[in-house]
Amino acid sequence: MQSTLACLCLALCISSSFAAPLSAFKSIREEALGSPPFCRGTPCPDYEVVKKTSNYELRKFEPTTWATVQAPGSYAKASTEGYAELYRYVDGANEEGQKLEGTKPLTLIFKAEDDYSKCEQNHTVAYYLVGKDEESAPKPTDANVKIFSTGEKSAYVKSFSGFATESSILSAAKDLSEELSKDGIETSTTFFFALYDGPQILINRHNEVWLAEA
Repeated sequence: MQSTLACLCLALCISSSFAAPLSAFKSIREEALGSPPFCRGTPCPDYEVVKKTSNYELRKFEPTTWATVQAPGSYAKASTEGYAELYRYVDGANEEGQKLEGTKPLTLIFKAEDDYSKCEQNHTVAYYLVGKDEESAPKPTDANVKIFSTGEKSAYVKSFSGFATESSILSAAKDLSEELSKDGIETSTTFFFALYDGPQILINRHNEVWLAEA
């Protein structure tokens, strides 16, 4: 799991005359702090955009720490059960009984076939631990939950909207792989899917696939 991770990794109402400027200011501030609007004010991994095209961007992510769990089954099953297990850890199921800060995104590792037609029915589900490293993160009481840190990593990122399904995730990854191939960049078929929004968000949902260069 470590090698795989290493290869890759929700206002007060105000008058309408002030709403638009405030929103614009917030977006500028979030981008300056490395937390873009689609994080909705919630901590996300810090990154720098190295390159941006009409189809994708290359990001350099700062070192991050994650709570991870292995979750067998389809994307729908793994994301639901994996998140539940990780949420228990974040909500205090750790040796310190510490409640950790909510973050985004929830990520899943996909291991796809070469043509992205299907993937292994087993996923690593990961929850970003802001401000923590392997030493300072509270030790899980659930032996299935592991803490893992990565160094600085780069990934090619494609965004898409809507409620993600296994099929739409694989399709986005395939599209990104093909776009990168046209630019002479070959990527691994093991990739991250980043889920930014819970089911209560019905519109303007934001999803991403992160591919690492092979």
